[in-house]
Amino acid sequence: MIITLLFSIIILNKQVNIPERIWASDLLRENISHMPEDLFILTLDLRPSDSSLYRVHLSISKDENIIVEGETNTFQIAHTPYIIRSRDFGDPSSPIYLTTFSTTSTEDSTYKKILSLGVLPSGNYLIRLEFINSEGMIDTVWEYPFQIIPEEGIEIISPGVPYGESPSLASERPVFIWSGSADSFRLTIGMVVYPELSGEEMLDRYPVFEKGGLKTNYLTYSPEFPPLTEGKYVWRITGFISSSSGIEEEKSLIYTFLIENKPLDEIVKILKKRLGEDNPSLKRIYQEGLRPTGNIWLDGKPISPDELKDILENMKIKIVEVRWK
Repeated sequence: MIITLLFSIIILNKQVNIPERIWASDLLRENISHMPEDLFILTLDLRPSDSSLYRVHLSISKDENIIVEGETNTFQIAHTPYIIRSRDFGDPSSPIYLTTFSTTSTEDSTYKKILSLGVLPSGNYLIRLEFINSEGMIDTVWEYPFQIIPEEGIEIISPGVPYGESPSLASERPVFIWSGSADSFRLTIGMVVYPELSGEEMLDRYPVFEKGGLKTNYLTYSPEFPPLTEGKYVWRITGFISSSSGIEEEKSLIYTFLIENKPLDEIVKILKKRLGEDNPSLKRIYQEGLRPTGNIWLDGKPISPDELKDILENMKIKIVEVRWK
């Protein structure tokens, strides 16, 4: 006996736009609809069948570990062709809005790396859509594998800007974040004593901190390290890669940042005004002796204190959550 299964949903056309860098926050349900471009657009056709009612289960995984998944309510494919866009999953007015949503990972190190970088790290990914009919059976599955290629070289993410530009603000305990692949990394910090010197000369002549053997793409400048006083600094990451000819070095661009606490204190004052003196997150600053790191993330993306100050003072926004790390 030969059993033939006929799928009711036929995917007529698909358009996929995977950017070179995907911010982790872009995959949150509330942000999917605000991405510059849809990750995918599907055009569906519906064969004559007993049902036109479906729900969709969406998942995105890295190296077979689910990092994002969600499911829609039941909706009707009332006409064909029927177009599904990725942004529709984050739009509450859309029939395919993800009513259930979660960010998970069965591999803790993957989740930690995504959070530390703020972007999806290099690796193999899979977008999967399951179209589930009114009987609870999977009618059609669409999968799209894609790969995020390791960026050539080592790129600094935060804090600072390329040396030669006006330095951005940090504090005495920055969280240094970079991207790139290597067997280990070395972080070097120097002080800007004579601005006419090159960044290379400043790192060589006026080093203030160096730490090698790093296995992650970030380092929190903890209290056990020598304090970074107010002033201008330069920093660089060197990656060490084993090859058949020995150990090769890969160096990032030199970045610069400024330590100056006053603007950060101004932001805390603005937050206190917006959230109230009794806000638990703000009270922790004083109760636990927390100090600003100079690294500010808004919806998963790094911004400068001046940008945050401008947003808080000039835009009508509602602050949902303040988190100190």
